[in-house]
Amino acid sequence: MSSKKDKKMNISFDWDNTISMSYMDEDSEEPKFIHQGYNQEFIDKMINYIKEGHDVWIVTSRDRELEDHFPQERITYHLRTLGIINYFSPERIIYTNRELKAPTLLHLGIELHHDDDLEEIIACKEAGIECIRALEIHEDSKQVAKGIIADDSGRILLLKRTDGEKKWDLPGGHIKEVEIERGYQGIIDGYEREVAEETGLLVPNEQEIYRFDNTYNDKTTLIILFFTQFPTEEPPVDLKIQDHIENSEHVWVTKDNLPAYLNHCTGVCKTSVEYWLQIDDEILQESAYLASQEKRWAKMKKRLVGYGKNKSTGGGKGHTRPNFSKSKSGPSDFSVLEEEKEENSKLKIKINKKKS
Repeated sequence: MSSKKDKKMNISFDWDNTISMSYMDEDSEEPKFIHQGYNQEFIDKMINYIKEGHDVWIVTSRDRELEDHFPQERITYHLRTLGIINYFSPERIIYTNRELKAPTLLHLGIELHHDDDLEEIIACKEAGIECIRALEIHEDSKQVAKGIIADDSGRILLLKRTDGEKKWDLPGGHIKEVEIERGYQGIIDGYEREVAEETGLLVPNEQEIYRFDNTYNDKTTLIILFFTQFPTEEPPVDLKIQDHIENSEHVWVTKDNLPAYLNHCTGVCKTSVEYWLQIDDEILQESAYLASQEKRWAKMKKRLVGYGKNKSTGGGKGHTRPNFSKSKSGPSDFSVLEEEKEENSKLKIKINKKKS
């Protein structure tokens, strides 16, 4: 049986936060991008694939026309800086104009894609395209984002861990150092990423409600607790989205049934849930509504600029994606026609937020 190295493949790389680490400064009145450097490990992979004779593409959700407004953020500018512009002729750089990449990848016959965006990764999985997660190579920080995630009836989501004593826990995990460098924006990104990585859920809103220190095995981490409320009943959870399954079961639990689970849950879960139970329901519901409105407004602002990640459904019931069918090769005069997706935007309203 031939290996991937022996077989010529069609391989693609996302650009933002996969090859080039950059983000938009949302505190700036004018569009301002901050470049954090390059993902050298993935650049090396890209160059090795080219040397091995594979066909390599850059597929980005950027808007091609709007990119011209930011000359030093153009992909071609960075490719020249990296010294690999000669390989990437214009037809090897595909812009999907803020739409999901999966239909584009299927038209190109892509067999292996690299991306940082969990919505894109989920869509690739559903389309049968192997996808490598770009942010996994970055170091974890000492800050952990956890979520009290409720459905429209008030049930909250608990996950049973596969490690240790197999206790119940809340969705979430370590924020990456590269995300911490981005300030509060990066914390929100980390929360959304961790929830999506563990559950396949794309959160429609997030509201920070509490911070506390937690010490386990002589290591102290800062726990940042968010509240998210879905507008649907028990949105579908996919625990198999991870390559390494961290959780074996999930359950949506009513407040009345919580005590039975708290007797066998992690310390972080217990502290978080007990704090959440003290908060008035009306305040939480109002904060979730305000959070979703601000997220929608930020999304609209970013769409005008043409950059930023996108969200389409929030992962609730009725969550559908286009019917993908894979072609054997990409046409030479390829053009992009895809289902539109909305942007992943950022929240800055907080309840009882402690200073770290």
